[in-house]
Amino acid sequence: MLQPLVLDVILQQNLIENAATLGQYIINRLQSYPEVKSVRGRGLMIGFEMNEPFTKTLKSDLLSKCKIFTGEAKNNTIRLLPSLALTREEADQFFTAFDSLIYNPS
Repeated sequence: MLQPLVLDVILQQNLIENAATLGQYIINRLQSYPEVKSVRGRGLMIGFEMNEPFTKTLKSDLLSKCKIFTGEAKNNTIRLLPSLALTREEADQFFTAFDSLIYNPS
């Protein structure tokens, strides 16, 4: 039996539309935080800028405490590049973790 091609899966599961919709949702949510200086990106490729010392701690805590991997473009910019199959629930899990680390750091 032939396996579907990656492009077939992307089209069948509307992953491009999902990336655009969820990407805009994530961008809008990030822009609502006063701690976030700027947000840029397209689809699910998103970067957001914060104060530098806070960014390093946040990145480390997201990985070690919440098991959320982020990238880095500059010392003060966190990059998000999740799977195209990201769900709204998974995006909300990120914001739950983000909120807990910003507002209740331990």
